[in-house]
Amino acid sequence: MSTYFKFGSYQHDDNEVNVVSLHKFRSRKRGLQHIEVRRLQIYGELKLEGLTQSQAIAKIQALENAYAADGFDAGLYYSDDTVTHNFLDTGSSIDGVHVVNFVFPKGDGSELVAQRSYSIVLQGEYFQTTGSQLIEWVDRLTMVGNGGPRRRVIEFQTGVTEQIVSAATPGRAIQTGYAIADEAYILPADPIFPAFLLNDSATVGRTSGEVQQNNVLKYRTSWNYRYASTGSLQGGVPITR
Repeated sequence: MSTYFKFGSYQHDDNEVNVVSLHKFRSRKRGLQHIEVRRLQIYGELKLEGLTQSQAIAKIQALENAYAADGFDAGLYYSDDTVTHNFLDTGSSIDGVHVVNFVFPKGDGSELVAQRSYSIVLQGEYFQTTGSQLIEWVDRLTMVGNGGPRRRVIEFQTGVTEQIVSAATPGRAIQTGYAIADEAYILPADPIFPAFLLNDSATVGRTSGEVQQNNVLKYRTSWNYRYASTGSLQGGVPITR
């Protein structure tokens, strides 16, 4: 059974193309191996023998024009139009199928007379899982004050003196952080000291994601919590994910 290669609406002649397929995985910051990079490298020859000069030029230009733009399906098909496993679907990819390399690798005497040899590399990237994928997580806890007396230093023309304003001070803490995820926002960190949370100052923010053709990536969620207690706040640690 013969095969043919097709990119977008451009169809190569039967058995014109040889295809090499490469699949590899790319990790994100957290070592998650959830993006698959699929690459097709095709080698072929445009048959020019028997064509006039203008016909040969037109055939070569048609190939160049076909691969001048990204964002089309690419694959090897059987003669009955059944697609083989060598196929890149632009619709399900992260940011479309891209033409990453196009060359005419040969320059010997028969080139442009009997044939025109070419080599083309196509690539698409695909998520291996669905739903929110955590890329980055940062949670910080800053302790403010230790509950001791509040001192006030007063300057006079003749010197400096110290005044104890109160015998004790509140224990305070600030919790801030952010999370970045692909495909969806994730929930912010829980308050570390919920019983001492100043509810009217708690904030949660969300930043729009980055659009990449078929997907929206890098959704950012941030949080800022403030705490106050009659004594020193102790024992809290940032939340790790």
